[in-house]
Amino acid sequence: MKDFIVIHATHPFIRKNCHAIEHPISFIKGKIEMDKCFVISDEYIELNKLLKASGLCDTGGQTKIIIEDEFVTVNGETETRKRRKIRDGMIVKYGTQSITVVKKQ
Repeated sequence: MKDFIVIHATHPFIRKNCHAIEHPISFIKGKIEMDKCFVISDEYIELNKLLKASGLCDTGGQTKIIIEDEFVTVNGETETRKRRKIRDGMIVKYGTQSITVVKKQ
């Protein structure tokens, strides 16, 4: 049996333009690494909105802090821009959790 995690988009903008899908949990080096897919219908989503909508952060203030303190990577590189445009295929990591952004076809 596989474990699944579902991302729920709660912000009205996100709820209108995005939806979440299930993706299995991976086990890497004894730690649980949450692999999530986040589906967008627009061309991009801003990094701070993605972190909040995916549930990795509870508030906008928390997203601002973790991005400024260089805890977030985009495609393996540390990111400090809150409004970085995250597009189809990009991978965002925070701690042991990662999100792959997929554009809705």
